[in-house]
Amino acid sequence: MVRFLLAAGVMSVCAQALAEAPAQFEVVEQFAARLSAGNLLRLRGVLSTDVVLVEHEAFVSVMAGQQVDARLRAWIAEGARLEVSFEFASADGAMIVTQEEMWLEGMPEQLLPLRSTGVYVVDGGRVRSVTRLLEGGQRDALMRDAIVGDWHTGGYVFSYHADGAYAIAQWGRPWDGGKFTIEGGVVRIVSDERSEFCEAGEVGLWSLSFAGPDRHTIVRIEDVCAAREGPTIVLRRME
Repeated sequence: MVRFLLAAGVMSVCAQALAEAPAQFEVVEQFAARLSAGNLLRLRGVLSTDVVLVEHEAFVSVMAGQQVDARLRAWIAEGARLEVSFEFASADGAMIVTQEEMWLEGMPEQLLPLRSTGVYVVDGGRVRSVTRLLEGGQRDALMRDAIVGDWHTGGYVFSYHADGAYAIAQWGRPWDGGKFTIEGGVVRIVSDERSEFCEAGEVGLWSLSFAGPDRHTIVRIEDVCAAREGPTIVLRRME
């Protein structure tokens, strides 16, 4: 829903695009500069007291109050450096759309800089909300990292490995296995000779979404293996 609202907002803004950045973009630039300088006190000076931060990376996070403060502290601790460039604005300049690049210590080098579309709502010289939508290829990479591990639902255990292998067991008995990739938020699985109920080479496509670091949902798009046909599945990470 958040992604839909963001996309709708960007389309609306594009329809009213201004040729030049409005004065409110200076507030966005101040936000980026103060974050990059690691000055939390001055950063708070350009934010409304009720500011809301929305991030869509591997999953959607909506933060307000102390959660925003904690996120800003974490960025500063990770040496955040943020660069923003103006794209569009609403007719009154209150909504600013940017293209952004962020560098963070500890992130895999191949993912840097993180590239996002940003949407800022500015009111009274302060930022009231920030929405950041990570570029799709980088989001897929974060999803691949986030899905590695063991997940369960009912009597099934889904295991995803960092080398791209997957295995599904039912009540402890091997059920299916093969290789997986993620592109555009879609998991593509290809069974191999380890599968008990699918033929080697049979392909399945599952839409993937995360509700958080410990829960994700898969929805079958299409699957050659009839044994894998089924409803929406919600999986929780095994402790």
